[in-house]
Amino acid sequence: MSLKLNKPELFGTLGPKKVKPTPADHEFQLVDWKIQQLVSKFSGVLSRAEIQVLLELKEAEHLRQGYILPALNLGYLEMTLPDKPSSKLQKYRLTKIGKNLQLHIMS
Repeated sequence: MSLKLNKPELFGTLGPKKVKPTPADHEFQLVDWKIQQLVSKFSGVLSRAEIQVLLELKEAEHLRQGYILPALNLGYLEMTLPDKPSSKLQKYRLTKIGKNLQLHIMS
């Protein structure tokens, strides 16, 4: 029998905590560190290239798969051109949920 450890980016290094969340903390408890990094540095409306520079990432595909798509799927980011997801003019902005997460991270 093997013991499976929880992923540290979701629960910390010691596993899930049995702490009753406050209403403000509840929705942000399990946010991945990559999304936290993206949201905390985000400002205004940014292109993929601008986000890549902001996060100091070399690979565009790593940025897309590891940061942008998860943030879009979870509702923290939105596209400025949702009908044209692969447009060279595509930019991204924080949603209301994303802005709330940013405030939570900064406090």
